[in-house]
Amino acid sequence: MMLEKGLINGIVDQRLQGNFHVNSAWKAVEIALNCVSSSSAERPTMSQVVGELKGCLEAMKVGYGSENKSEDSIEAIPLNPLTHGIDTQPLAS
Repeated sequence: MMLEKGLINGIVDQRLQGNFHVNSAWKAVEIALNCVSSSSAERPTMSQVVGELKGCLEAMKVGYGSENKSEDSIEAIPLNPLTHGIDTQPLAS
């Protein structure tokens, strides 16, 4: 799985052709993983999600030229400890 390997280019829409801010993309992945936590107590509220996504957008606006295209590693941004151990496989078969 791309997520486990830390390959952000395999997760982000290929139509972007690598033209995205790596840290913002990893933050969006972190937010998404928190949203699908099996424990409702660990899931963020919609207000928190909106706030976090706005933060991603701001980070992209501020530092876009410095870290796009060149990094493809999960090391680019530390993930929230809540996301570790979350089963990312689909629940439906």
